[in-house]
Amino acid sequence: MKKLMAALFILALAGVANAQYNTNFIGISSDEALTVCYGDLPLGGGALTTYYSVYLADINGCTGAEFRVDHLPSDPMLFETRTWHGLTIGDLGYGFSIALNVPGAGPIVPLGNIAYFNFNFEFGPDWLMTIMETLDSGNLMITDLDYVEIPVEGGTFTFNCGDPLFCICIDEGTATEDASWGQIKNLY
Repeated sequence: MKKLMAALFILALAGVANAQYNTNFIGISSDEALTVCYGDLPLGGGALTTYYSVYLADINGCTGAEFRVDHLPSDPMLFETRTWHGLTIGDLGYGFSIALNVPGAGPIVPLGNIAYFNFNFEFGPDWLMTIMETLDSGNLMITDLDYVEIPVEGGTFTFNCGDPLFCICIDEGTATEDASWGQIKNLY
């Protein structure tokens, strides 16, 4: 019985590692594969890197993005190192644009990462960051390989997640009788 449970657990992990989404979105994750959208950053010396990426469900590639991050942590005792894969302009918490150095092909196009080192900032449980429209232009979008602006969805990231079942990359809705079989399969 233990071997069966272990095999089922390994299969479940493999399914998470190969997650497929039904929508184009900009997300934040603690892994480069855009599958784990939560991570612990404890008080007093903890470190965590968050990866910013575009997931392309039905577009061939991406040359840039425009977004902001709501509820971005900021404190004199929280150090961060930002590394972006292109030319950036703006403020991440207000309105941010990136033009990639090299256009990226899907399904996952990395935009960059932020490495946090926490000396003395209390996140508390379930600190939720959300990718949203910029406050200056109102855009949440990417540019495709033809430099056409495409509206996308915004993902989430949770520091110190209380229950990983609720700390998801993006809410793609609930299956209904009108949903296609492909949409229902992607829920599992």
